[in-house]
Amino acid sequence: KPVDGACGRGVFLIINKGDTCIIDNIEYTKEHAFEVISNKLSHTNYIIQPVIRQHETISRIYDGCLNTMRLVTVCEKQSFHVKPVSAVLRIGCNGNIVDNYEKGGVSVGIDLKSGKLVQYGMFKYGRGTKTEFHPNTNIRFEGIQFPDFSKAIDSALKIHSKLREIPIIGWDIAFTESGPIFIEGNDNIEISISQQADGGLKQKIEYLTGI
Repeated sequence: KPVDGACGRGVFLIINKGDTCIIDNIEYTKEHAFEVISNKLSHTNYIIQPVIRQHETISRIYDGCLNTMRLVTVCEKQSFHVKPVSAVLRIGCNGNIVDNYEKGGVSVGIDLKSGKLVQYGMFKYGRGTKTEFHPNTNIRFEGIQFPDFSKAIDSALKIHSKLREIPIIGWDIAFTESGPIFIEGNDNIEISISQQADGGLKQKIEYLTGI
């Protein structure tokens, strides 16, 4: 993915099949694949990452991409105590290899106390409304329990406590069979993802951070 990218733009997947490679759903010989990749990398700087195998519970909802939790944590302005304020699961749809809202994904709120998905998933404005089921797999969202949810929350709070100069961070966290993996932290949290799926956050965040 591009180092300066956002919203899933410019991301591509390389699948090695021995004598051939699949890039953007097109199969190439190794020699042609090298040319395609070199051309992509010549336009901007990229981060190359290995594929993460997600937990079966999450993969069952949609296995076409890595579905990540967007966890928002804030650092209180007075005590500098770090707290979680919102968690949603971002899920890919319709063959997309990324889970981004901008690319047509669905966002489902996660109850911070129980670690379970709520009833409705939400699409980005202009791309749909709400749904109780994944549009491709027909899996019902409500009540699905996140694996290692408390561990992911505790880890995010510990990391943010070392970055207290940043008042608010949106963490993208993957869940694997061996535990949560932090993909990245965002200071621009694209608040619409969390607000649409998990309720209004503006007053809560302003009160805690003073921003």
